[in-house]
Amino acid sequence: AAVLARVADVHVGADNAVQLKSPLRYEVGDSEVVIKGGLTADRVDATVDGTVALAILKLFPEAISNASGTALVHLKFNGPYRPLPRVQGEIVPAAGAVLSPRGLGQRVQFSSGRLVFSGRKDDPLKQRVEAEARTVALADGAASVNGNVLVQLPQETGDPVRIARWDVQASGVGIRVRRAGSSV
Repeated sequence: AAVLARVADVHVGADNAVQLKSPLRYEVGDSEVVIKGGLTADRVDATVDGTVALAILKLFPEAISNASGTALVHLKFNGPYRPLPRVQGEIVPAAGAVLSPRGLGQRVQFSSGRLVFSGRKDDPLKQRVEAEARTVALADGAASVNGNVLVQLPQETGDPVRIARWDVQASGVGIRVRRAGSSV
C-alpha cells in the first residue's frame, strides 16, 4: 500500500498541466521517494530522489521481465514523453539488487558501482549512460564493467533505441558472450 508521507501543494491548470508547488514524498514497500516538478499531457519536467524498489521496472514488461531489490536514485526527467524524455542523474543499485532485462536473456545481480545518465545539449536524442565500477553476477559468472555508451533515442514512438557509440571495458569470469548469431 502506498503511503503519502508529505502532501504536496499541487496546482492543476486549465490544460490539465500538473505542477508540484512543494515536494511530494511517498512510500511504497521499500521505496521512499521525493518528487518535484510537473507534467503536462505530452511532457515532463521533474526530479526523483530517494530509494526506489526496482520491482517498479516491471511496469515496462517489453524491456524487463523481473526485478527485485532497491536502488538509490537522483534523476531529472525533462522533455516530451514521446519518443522519450531526457534523463540526467544517477542510479546506485543496492548490493544484491536483481534485474532481468529481456534483451539480455538472463538475470543481472548487482554488487557495486553506479550508472550515470547525462543528456547531450547539442543533440537531445542522444543520451549518455556511464557505468562506474559496475560489478554484476550473470548466470554462473561475474563481470565488471567500466565505460560509457552513447544511446540514440528513437525519433518516433515504436522506433528502437540504438547504440550510437560505446567505449566500454569489461572483464569477466564464467560468462557466455554472444555476438550476431554466434556465441563464445
